[in-house]
Amino acid sequence: ANIMKLRKISGGRFVALTTGGAPDSPRVYNDSGSLSTTIALGLAACTTNCDPSDILELPDGRFVVAIQAGALNSLELYSSTFTYIGQLYRNTSVLQTPSALALAHDGTIIACSTAFNTCEKIQVVGSTGVRVGSIAFIDDASVIRQPTDILVVP
Repeated sequence: ANIMKLRKISGGRFVALTTGGAPDSPRVYNDSGSLSTTIALGLAACTTNCDPSDILELPDGRFVVAIQAGALNSLELYSSTFTYIGQLYRNTSVLQTPSALALAHDGTIIACSTAFNTCEKIQVVGSTGVRVGSIAFIDDASVIRQPTDILVVP
């Protein structure tokens, strides 16, 4: 499997996001590099080729995983112990092929799309994501092309 991203999470751990190969699921490692757990994606429409593209730890300890699977193209929500909670956000006319996630200073999620060359702000309300505004947060294809990472500057 190709390692697409490594993301640091709490507890001295990091997550390797891979595409291709089996399991096609994020893998959590402890700081010594030993595999701690493989996140079972728990998605009925996606048993293989789920293509997780990013993971974000929310301030409350839950996790959001961006999925690029053709049937999903969504943001999925997991508990602090990586138990699948449900779909956080899916609207393929707004966010398709989600590629990168970051937490903004206001607590919203910035989620980028390589299909649309945009980034959206998504507010977490309970276990649901709601788009902030009626236009993309970043929408300028002359400036942003297939964004694969986000850096929020303090």
